Amino acid sequence: MNEEVLFSYLRRAPFGEVLYQKQIDGIKRILAECDRWGVTDLRHRAYILADAYWETGRRMQPVREANGRSTADTIARLDRAWAAGKLGRVSKPYWRTGKFGRGDTQLTHEDLYFKVGMIIGVDLVNNPDKALDPAISARIIVQGMRDGWFTGKKLSNYFNSRRDDPVAARAIVNGSDKAHLIAGFYRNFLDALKAADKEHTPTIPADVSKREAEADDVPVSQSKSLWTIVTTFFGGTFSIPFIGDVNNGYALAVFVLLLIAGCIFGYLIMSGRLQINRRAPDVVVNRGSGAVDDLAGADGDGAGGVGAVVGADAVADLAGAAATLANPDPGFVVSRSRVSDRQKQRRAPRKKPAKRARGKSRAKAA
Repeated sequence: MNEEVLFSYLRRAPFGEVLYQKQIDGIKRILAECDRWGVTDLRHRAYILADAYWETGRRMQPVREANGRSTADTIARLDRAWAAGKLGRVSKPYWRTGKFGRGDTQLTHEDLYFKVGMIIGVDLVNNPDKALDPAISARIIVQGMRDGWFTGKKLSNYFNSRRDDPVAARAIVNGSDKAHLIAGFYRNFLDALKAADKEHTPTIPADVSKREAEADDVPVSQSKSLWTIVTTFFGGTFSIPFIGDVNNGYALAVFVLLLIAGCIFGYLIMSGRLQINRRAPDVVVNRGSGAVDDLAGADGDGAGGVGAVVGADAVADLAGAAATLANPDPGFVVSRSRVSDRQKQRRAPRKKPAKRARGKSRAKAA
């Protein structure tokens, strides 16, 4: 698998020209689990990735339902959404037991936590947050979709020598919820996997570049430009011969403060707490993800109960997600918002009314 080709293609679709390191890591993690469990059919791999893309809201990392920060926070978010009538098809508040959606495929309901936990040998009933562990979550989505743990339906039922049905394949996880939308993501992933697979594409496509395959959020410690600036500045500072001859207390204090600030900055760089975005994020929410899905369409009692509700209060978090540039949230894609037609009309210069021709009324009277 040529990763340069794979991520160049995935950057364009379905990720929309913005690709973060956590998304790349998540895709690699799931593909490695596919290798581990013998999932070699590219169609199967593509549908697993498409499901993770949807259920995690583009993050490709295990998440709690409704993007909750903790169990209590998730329950509170879903309670508010239910009280506001945003979960119309949900018959009972299943999340109050703490067995709401978790992981790459949003494992939901206590019976599934028990069943899946027994299979993988992990107590998910008493420790449901273990479904958020990246390795455990990857095994659940890969082996679960391969073997039909969630609804009894499995990948081989829909992708085989006689059938290729990504729309109906949604039944593997959650009935027919957003089936056509996820089928579109499946085609994006399948195209990328085929292009990156040497058997399908022996030569590297001409439209692939190494830069496109790299993440947009670069750790500062890996930024060559920044290191050049830092070494030049501090190298020049410490090479000044009269630094040791400073006899002004204020000047020395300023120098010490600058030195301390430099040390703090260096620590932030080395610890990875700072990062540089090569590309500016967009500003318009991409609603093609589970994290910001229309809650009225969510179904907590879907087949198998997996991926029941994702994004109960996600819309309320948009401001915070857009503002967190130091740790960008790939669940939301932003772009420059378009000016509405009404605003365009307001901005357009008003046309002066045509002057009334003189003598017109007189001619009419005559």
